[in-house]
Amino acid sequence: MAIEPVECKLGFVGAVRVKGLPRIALKLQPANPAKTLSNLKETITLSGSCENVRSAVPCRITWIFESEDDPASSRRIPHSDLGVIVPKDANGVLRKACALQQAGATPAASPVAVEVDVLRVGLYGKGRLGCEIELCLPTEDRAVLTASSSNLTIDTNICLRLLDLNNQRIGDTSALEVGTQVRVQPVFAPVFANKRVRISIREVGESDSGEKGKPHEYTYDLTSGSVGYESMMIGFDGLQFDYRTGADAQVLEYGYTIQFLKPGTDQPLANSVPLTGTLLKVQKPRLSEFSLSLEPAPIGMDPDDATLDPFPPPLDVFDTWILYAAGRFEGIAHKHWTPLAVQEEFTFAVNVSLFARYMEGEGPALTPRHVPIELPPIALTVRDGRFGGAFDLRCLSNEARHKLAALGERQLSFFAVLEFSTELGIRAEKLKTGEQPHPIVFANVADYAANEPGSDHSGFSPMRERRMTTKSLGDGVCSNLVDAHGRCMALGFDQSW
Repeated sequence: MAIEPVECKLGFVGAVRVKGLPRIALKLQPANPAKTLSNLKETITLSGSCENVRSAVPCRITWIFESEDDPASSRRIPHSDLGVIVPKDANGVLRKACALQQAGATPAASPVAVEVDVLRVGLYGKGRLGCEIELCLPTEDRAVLTASSSNLTIDTNICLRLLDLNNQRIGDTSALEVGTQVRVQPVFAPVFANKRVRISIREVGESDSGEKGKPHEYTYDLTSGSVGYESMMIGFDGLQFDYRTGADAQVLEYGYTIQFLKPGTDQPLANSVPLTGTLLKVQKPRLSEFSLSLEPAPIGMDPDDATLDPFPPPLDVFDTWILYAAGRFEGIAHKHWTPLAVQEEFTFAVNVSLFARYMEGEGPALTPRHVPIELPPIALTVRDGRFGGAFDLRCLSNEARHKLAALGERQLSFFAVLEFSTELGIRAEKLKTGEQPHPIVFANVADYAANEPGSDHSGFSPMRERRMTTKSLGDGVCSNLVDAHGRCMALGFDQSW
């Protein structure tokens, strides 16, 4: 290693104190390289050679674990205690041989084993094991024993397997969607027999908005290497969306925690490290289509009140035509299994409202305005990812017809607004007595291309409280515009609304 000069400018008066340390060389090997660690408490003897170590040196021990399922990646697990590199024998004679032992242990003539407490260290898995030794000295030098130089193996495996409804293991989770029902099967190595554990599965989310999802929790007393499976529906709990990602998140992620408990209680076992990991990731559902069009009224679809005034031109088209709202979600399962093991369609509801858009002002100084049409929102069922429903303006009262006719000469057009029902929810919220559920930010449930400030002015315009807003705030999504002639136009973002 080349030594580079260091220049120190002292000024008129100054002093530099330099402390030199010899370069330390260290090489350790396990006494039994082929040993397999398969108990909750194991001892490992590491000894070897050293140079320029004249007294006991404290060190940090980090175990390097390579899983047999994924040899390309490794996990670094700090040891529970400091270690000490001891270069002297019991008589205090300096030697080039050295051993790693627990801090505070009395140097012995033979190497002293380091105790590894699996639960205390959190050393869970099945694969190869090595260690890294970092000397606690005022220098950046480190002596390392890498995992590749050791044949130590460990079998203290814990994992959660994902199964389909035929109990076949799901290896590739990329095809899973919100609404897919899966089975989660915990698997424990035999060494954990008779232990008590709690398994919690909860949403993580790449852009969590604050509140964590309520976990799916199971408690087991392990009497064998494996236990029965538990069923879960991804992203749903009963009839509610059961996740809370941020508007910009593209992925819904579920993580897990496995905590060892005191026997016969639900209290965490003292000095035990819980195991955490990622169970699965799925793409958040996405609204890919949402449109409003002018369509002929179906045969037999006539208004109940024959005394209503007809529409004047150009709105007279609505005496025989309807406005039809339709859309499509991607990334939502089409089928699911009921508790009675019957497969049925996976459905949920959305609400669609109708608005009229017109221009206010004279000459070139025109400003777009909008008003809600006096028709109740229609609740539509999303089935196989698709939904659709009609607005029949013939159902308007005479008063509402006259108000609409007054706007007919102001470049009148129509658009629909799509919202998630507050009853559907993201999850049940704690509300005060008499308080109404909060509107659901649409993008927290389903992603979409948003037409908002800073975008390329394509996609759907977000809406909140009848005003255009940003994707992160919009509880509604606007469709395109359509006029009385059936011409469709994009609805641009306008902050003047």
